[in-house]
Amino acid sequence: MWAYFIAFLIWLIGGFDTLAKVLMGLMLIDYASGVYAGYKLKNLNSKRAYKGIEKKLWILALLCGASLMHKLVPSIGFRNLVGIFYCATELLSIVENAAKAGVPIPKKLKKALEQLKEEDKEKEE
Repeated sequence: MWAYFIAFLIWLIGGFDTLAKVLMGLMLIDYASGVYAGYKLKNLNSKRAYKGIEKKLWILALLCGASLMHKLVPSIGFRNLVGIFYCATELLSIVENAAKAGVPIPKKLKKALEQLKEEDKEKEE
């Protein structure tokens, strides 16, 4: 029974190809680095950890939706677009977590991250 369920999830996500593996790997690294950064800053809390898991599940749900759209209109490459966007987002989050944990980050990369954060804040307002 589990095999059918897992096969269905893999179909929904568009297959367990390189994009799916990279995204899931980055999500795992991001979560682990976030927990470590929280531990290092002494502000680790379970509510934030559960929120992180919830965010990852929503990203996978969006990838499933993009995969279904890709099956409908394959010429657009919608799944790849969504997957690559979230891979980049996860990578930026890993860099932020590394900076919080005390890892030195190049100034240009820090500046780019600060600009992205500002753009996100402006969109939220």
